[in-house]
Amino acid sequence: FKIQNPFYSSGGSTSITKLRHGGDMTNGLDSSGNIWMWGRNKYGNSTAGWGPYNVPTNIMGIGTADLTDLLAVDSETVTDIETSWYTIYAITNKGTVYCTGENASGELGQGDTTAKTSSDGWVKISYFTTKSITVNKLYVGEASETAFVFADTSDGWYCWGDNANGKLGLGDTSDKSTPQKWTHVSNIKKFSAGMSTTYAIAEDGKYYAWGSGSSNRRGDND
Repeated sequence: FKIQNPFYSSGGSTSITKLRHGGDMTNGLDSSGNIWMWGRNKYGNSTAGWGPYNVPTNIMGIGTADLTDLLAVDSETVTDIETSWYTIYAITNKGTVYCTGENASGELGQGDTTAKTSSDGWVKISYFTTKSITVNKLYVGEASETAFVFADTSDGWYCWGDNANGKLGLGDTSDKSTPQKWTHVSNIKKFSAGMSTTYAIAEDGKYYAWGSGSSNRRGDND
């Protein structure tokens, strides 16, 4: 079926190039590098959170530290997005990561657990920029209303966020609020972060999985 295009920019209708869904919200990235949202985040019905929006809404200019202004500092544009539960991530053409939303497990990568609402706006994950590390792609998994993140970067792999069940594969179960270097599988060909479980396939075809084994989701009969 077909519905009327609900996405509009200053120049008229725009083309959506990517969709991501998490929790009660959906995010879209358009061809001009704008991020849209509909639905709500965890805070949307009670405080100054992201949403609820009953139609797709451009969220680039919302908040004290709005994304439009942050991008303008280094003339960046958003080229990719990821979403998990109530956290939104944006990757730019210069490999910088900006994010907002839930942060109960440190998934914003700021070294704390303070959430960012629509009043706050967005934050940069400065860990990477201060070390001149560019992020190529994010893989964002879901936990219990929180998120965990793996990043494929110019300096190899990093991870942070919720670590219950050892889903970060670091040998412990403590949440990480800043990116941690991750080296446990080399020559990764395919990668996926799921519901409390993480998966990788190496170039030699070997399959790896770690994190929760509930409902046999790792596939190792354990």
